[in-house]
Amino acid sequence: LVANRGYEVKTIGDSFMVAFESTVHAVRFCLAAQEGLLAASWPKEITAVPDYQEGLKVRMGVHHGPVEAEQNPVTKRYDYFGPTVNKASRIESKGIGGAISVTDEVLGELERDQATAGFQKVNLG
Repeated sequence: LVANRGYEVKTIGDSFMVAFESTVHAVRFCLAAQEGLLAASWPKEITAVPDYQEGLKVRMGVHHGPVEAEQNPVTKRYDYFGPTVNKASRIESKGIGGAISVTDEVLGELERDQATAGFQKVNLG
């Protein structure tokens, strides 16, 4: 997370809300996490389950835009609110395990950035 200039904002149920310095950093983190999950050696108790022969698959969603930030007076950590956060949550919840879902805004940022050459785009509708 830190290598990609990310920050864990909070956990929500079994999800993590994280923020990054840039869109490219967010997507690179997601790619590294998904690759790590694929490469992991999973216990037989997991791989014996029909949908998990390759291990656990995590869905990830990325969106970017302006947010409202509020610092917790006790922990000094920031939390984020607003339409950007709501859209990020929706894109993640519609995702597929093992994939990274991004909004059109993120896709536009990636297409403008030469560092993302080679990313594979699949339109899910």
